[in-house]
Amino acid sequence: MHDPSLDLVVGTNVTWPSAFLLTRHGDRIAVVGSLDKANIEMHGNYREVCPYVEGVSEDLRRVVARVAPRRIAIDFSTSDPPRTA
Repeated sequence: MHDPSLDLVVGTNVTWPSAFLLTRHGDRIAVVGSLDKANIEMHGNYREVCPYVEGVSEDLRRVVARVAPRRIAIDFSTSDPPRTA
């Protein structure tokens, strides 16, 4: 299902569970399924694209630990079925 906020934040849609990190320092990092990588790179809105193969959790944790934010804002849908991270 297409998430309309992706048009504003990403500029395109993705197939797999993904995370898009925007930091106060201007970093733009996308953690996306490996098959979504080329599409995200083609649009050019994210300087760093981290593709995953088996699941988003490990790569997302690694990127968040590296960025080390003091606060995190999360956009999520209460109507999507729950997923385990």
